[in-house]
Amino acid sequence: MNRAVRKFSRPVRAVILAVLVHVAFGLLLGLSLSFKPQVIKPGIAKPVKAIVIDRSTLAKEETSKKEVEKKRAVVQAMVLLQQAGVPSIGLVTDPTGE
Repeated sequence: MNRAVRKFSRPVRAVILAVLVHVAFGLLLGLSLSFKPQVIKPGIAKPVKAIVIDRSTLAKEETSKKEVEKKRAVVQAMVLLQQAGVPSIGLVTDPTGE
């Protein structure tokens, strides 16, 4: 009789477990459908203020900065020479080149 009970209980247990799994998935599906997603409304976007600069403009700006630095160095050297009492040899001491 022990074998007969085992043969009968295996299919019953399988059916009960299958029903429980389906009920669990049904509950999860029902819960997921009952929640409504939070809708985020987009605000008014501010436009980006950007300027397109090509490499040639950057190169020109860099060379002009280097020239200004060279002129400043020359003027500073001239001022130091004048303070030291060395006579001027006719170089322009104005940094603007006028």
